[in-house]
Amino acid sequence: MEHAPVQSNIRGSRQDEKSAAPSAMPFDKDVIVFTGLFIFSLINGTSLFLAMLGNAYWLPKKGEGVLKIFIFLSLRSTVARRFPSIGDTFPSMLKWVVLLALAGWMIMRYFVNRDTEKKRINKIVLPLALFCAFVFLNSMFVSSMPFISLLKMVSFFIVFFGVLAAVAESYRTFNCLLFFYFVLGIYMLASAYGFFDRSIGYSKNVALFNGISNQPNMLGIITAMFFSLTVYLFKNFKGIMRYIGIAGLLYSILVSYGTASRTSMAAIAVVSVCAFAFSWVSFQVKLLIFSAAVLLICFVYPVWGEIWDFLERIIFKSNLENIFFSRENQLRGLWDNFLKSPIYGNGFGAPVLEFKDYRFATSLPVENGNMFLALFSETGVIGAFLFWIFYLRIIFIGRSGKGAGMVLPVFVVAISMGEAAFFSVNSIAAMYYILLAAYIFKEEKSSLAGQDVNRRTLSYSSHNME
Repeated sequence: MEHAPVQSNIRGSRQDEKSAAPSAMPFDKDVIVFTGLFIFSLINGTSLFLAMLGNAYWLPKKGEGVLKIFIFLSLRSTVARRFPSIGDTFPSMLKWVVLLALAGWMIMRYFVNRDTEKKRINKIVLPLALFCAFVFLNSMFVSSMPFISLLKMVSFFIVFFGVLAAVAESYRTFNCLLFFYFVLGIYMLASAYGFFDRSIGYSKNVALFNGISNQPNMLGIITAMFFSLTVYLFKNFKGIMRYIGIAGLLYSILVSYGTASRTSMAAIAVVSVCAFAFSWVSFQVKLLIFSAAVLLICFVYPVWGEIWDFLERIIFKSNLENIFFSRENQLRGLWDNFLKSPIYGNGFGAPVLEFKDYRFATSLPVENGNMFLALFSETGVIGAFLFWIFYLRIIFIGRSGKGAGMVLPVFVVAISMGEAAFFSVNSIAAMYYILLAAYIFKEEKSSLAGQDVNRRTLSYSSHNME
């Protein structure tokens, strides 16, 4: 006999719970198909093109399918260039067109459908539209390359809005974050092969670990994202899934260290502190962990000199006097550009030139290393203010804004302080948008997804069966 499921305080009846609960552990046909397409795309250029077309398999699922396509295209663009690359001209243009077309389709469905959480979406879209309206004026009158700035702003607005609409349409029947978690997990496991084959797993120039990704910093981003998703979902893990989750966290720390990405390690540290501070763990447990940390510090104090030397090599890399040595010129350039035009900025996502350039090419947009300084440099005080109003709106309106749910928007900000890909729609930005949209609509109080993960699909909790 199977015990009756826990009654949710969100749904009215047991039958409603079963029909409204997110999908069970998506490690089934969908993940297998996704993985198969991903592996097939690595063979040659033709297989990459066919795999991209093969993603049409998801389209009948509408919002759910669009999210899976976005994850596929974004994650595939991070793969090392020893494989066929989406970064090449034609695949890159095809990816951009597909993203905009599918996002536009979702926006159209948002306006046609009645039950799409319009009130909640409108509260996000309004500040988003205000920011983009300012960027439009900034692009027309301030930017050195108006068409490039407009292209980047329009792409950002359409794809973010489309992701928001897709999640709103599908979150009741599709656990997007759980699917995303297992897909990233497979990516991380595939990268582990690089530890045994240095010709694949390590970059040629600086001997840093990059797994199957195109560079160590990119793997650092993926690793920190996987770590954050594990922390976010860990509350719903039961039985063996808890051990798998803990192993995933430890493995993420190991990989992050191997990439030597300070941004990745800093994001993991910030997410860990956030999860600890805002988690569901009782005050007594937090006090116990804090006490253990204090005791650990006391034990390691005698060898602190050796530990500090080790940390110096990670934090300062090749320059022990300036932690920002590798980014110094870039950060100084952002600051100098901000001082030139502190109110209106110098143009969104485009190079700062002494003349107007009306070229129209996808290869010309730039992505600065620090999103905070880049916003001030590109859009000035006004644009930065409007953007952070938009972002704070996301944080405060999110349904999972309590407890460890905060790790998702915190991760996006933390990782963007060193790898500012937030507006790079044709890179990995869509994955950031999916995290934020899922954060907005996730029902944090419901544990149905966690029960489904363990009981209905892989039977991780044996107490449900007699």
